[in-house]
Amino acid sequence: MSGRGFLEVENKKPFKQRSLSLEDLFEYAKSRELKERKESIPTTTNNIPKMKVSVDDTLIVNSNRPHLSYTSDDFDDTSDTDKEISQELSVLTPLSAPDQSFPSNALLSSTDEQEHSSILRPSLTSRDKLSVTRANIPMREGEVLYFKTDEASVVYMNPFGNPVTGYFYITDYKVYFKGNEQDQSTNLQIPLGCVNHVEKVGGKRSRGEYAYGLEIHCKDFRSILLALKLTTEYSRNDIVNMICKLAFIFNSPPGQFFAFRYKPTYPGKYHDGWALADIEKDYQRLKIANGKWRFTSANQNYQLCDTYSKTLVVPASVSDEALRLTTAFRSRNRIPVLSWLKSNGACICRSSQPLPGSLNRRNRDDEQYLQSIMRTNPQTHMIYIFDARPKVNAQANTMKGGGYEQDDNYQNMHITFLDIPNIHVMRESQRKLYELCFNGVDNTNWYTKLEDTRWLEYIRLILDSTNKIVQAVDRDAATVLVHCSDGWDRTAQLTSLAQLLLDPYYRTIEGFEVLIQKEWLSFGHKFNDRIGHGKKNHLDEQRSPIFLQFIDCVWQMIMQFPFDFEFNEKFLLTILQHLYSCLFATFLYNCERERTIFYPVQNFTESLWTYINCQKNLYTNVLYQPQLAQRVLHPVASIRKLDLWTNYYIQWNPRMKPQEAEVERCKELEEIIKVLKKKCSQLEDELHKRKTVEDV
Repeated sequence: MSGRGFLEVENKKPFKQRSLSLEDLFEYAKSRELKERKESIPTTTNNIPKMKVSVDDTLIVNSNRPHLSYTSDDFDDTSDTDKEISQELSVLTPLSAPDQSFPSNALLSSTDEQEHSSILRPSLTSRDKLSVTRANIPMREGEVLYFKTDEASVVYMNPFGNPVTGYFYITDYKVYFKGNEQDQSTNLQIPLGCVNHVEKVGGKRSRGEYAYGLEIHCKDFRSILLALKLTTEYSRNDIVNMICKLAFIFNSPPGQFFAFRYKPTYPGKYHDGWALADIEKDYQRLKIANGKWRFTSANQNYQLCDTYSKTLVVPASVSDEALRLTTAFRSRNRIPVLSWLKSNGACICRSSQPLPGSLNRRNRDDEQYLQSIMRTNPQTHMIYIFDARPKVNAQANTMKGGGYEQDDNYQNMHITFLDIPNIHVMRESQRKLYELCFNGVDNTNWYTKLEDTRWLEYIRLILDSTNKIVQAVDRDAATVLVHCSDGWDRTAQLTSLAQLLLDPYYRTIEGFEVLIQKEWLSFGHKFNDRIGHGKKNHLDEQRSPIFLQFIDCVWQMIMQFPFDFEFNEKFLLTILQHLYSCLFATFLYNCERERTIFYPVQNFTESLWTYINCQKNLYTNVLYQPQLAQRVLHPVASIRKLDLWTNYYIQWNPRMKPQEAEVERCKELEEIIKVLKKKCSQLEDELHKRKTVEDV
């Protein structure tokens, strides 16, 4: 293929009205994969819409598709609650055109989908299109409307009040319910990225006024039950299939997430959030150029470890060849590398488990490598290894070829097992919490059921483990290595939380963004697998609330140290909101390699950090005291000091909202602080004048 498109992609410079197609992007991904891993990937590119990059890097999808005529053999929904959605819409025709800068930019392809024989999509007249385009719902730039009910024929079964009749809309970004004229205050917006799964409720023969409909289960602790009138023009199958087609797009060609079509305008000064992806600057801030550590180019093309960043810091005494020999003895080739460095030489490193297996194999290169890490710190002659797993789990992993560092094989080493359960246990805990928070908030057995979820117990365990790491680094000036099995879940939780407590820079808005960029994104936390972006199988065993637990732990810290964090609760809520929304590409895909080579998000999408940093005042903690914040924090890891984060987990229940808006109260407090500071200044001036008079 010609180099016309991807030379510009890789150099990451502003585009000058150059054409680029999704077919080129897909072919490029294929060629890089074949080159590096000698594996084949699907090459079917029929009907892939063309893509053009405009002057402002806006992703524009152009495609001409005829409107489908109204041809329907109505489905028999009598038993469809027991059926899987095995047929999906092959072609979706939008009812409205997007903003002028996004001409027809949300049409999906039908590369490998079987054509659906019953697509209920009538051809629209010019008047119909005009009325749909002017539909009174909020629309983002580039957003396209695909479906709307012509009358108030959908009923939202409000679990906290009376049923609400209204209109139902589906766009390429969200599902939207708007109450009718009598209930205009009831508006629901569900980003398609938040959709966990859609369940059909009842059948055509079900009795009851609201017995027939669908339920949308969301990843953000919501469950929306909608009842449909049987006389409606569109069948339930059409609505369910359209939601699934637009929401579950992971196996579609590259660029199908709405983030690739969203180009917002920002108030105030523009801040490029993607600049924070350069973690080399953070390492330079830590002053690693001390002769003990160095940057290595061994992973420049991700050939050393494909789930690590290309920017790695290793002991200066270790050669790149020695690094390559070490990879063979670490799971997923994730060798120990530097995460954080203290001025006195104490440091935090991270890795995956070693691979001694059931035969207790040894690897001299790995053993010598850990000794090299230990020698970078003149304050100690020990290396402290914190294994996040329960010891019994680590021992069980030896039967699968994994394991842990044995005392007999590694000199000057002390290992501590932190007993944090695996992703499957955390997923089950989240499921119980989901059922409790949405369905049983007012239940008399609330505290008993909350305890049964063990959610707060796991939060306590993570905080307690973090405290142990912080004490070893801060009090003992130790060299610390943290790992779990593969080093991208529990390891990321512990290393990032430890740095948050040790380094006040990470407690600023920009610093926290850098921390997430480094410890979670660059070091390969599998966001796509853990969150399930665009994936249909909601029972996938790879899903787990690892990042949610991390944010929950940060919130617990803010509650204990309200003056030490520059950011407020709204900042954390916004991060979680867009963790699922797919409005920004910050949390899309599993590792840096995927986000740079296969799906170059920095060239085509916006960063969440851009959105936040252009309006920092909304996310600033008015109680923040920078002078006080220059200290190491030691949170109390006790159930008695932990609370359920109701503003997140139960945010959809209006009965659980605080009587007084916290944001408004903070603004009032800020004004009071200004008045008091002014009064103090006046009193100081008056006192100074009196002293002057007395001296005379």
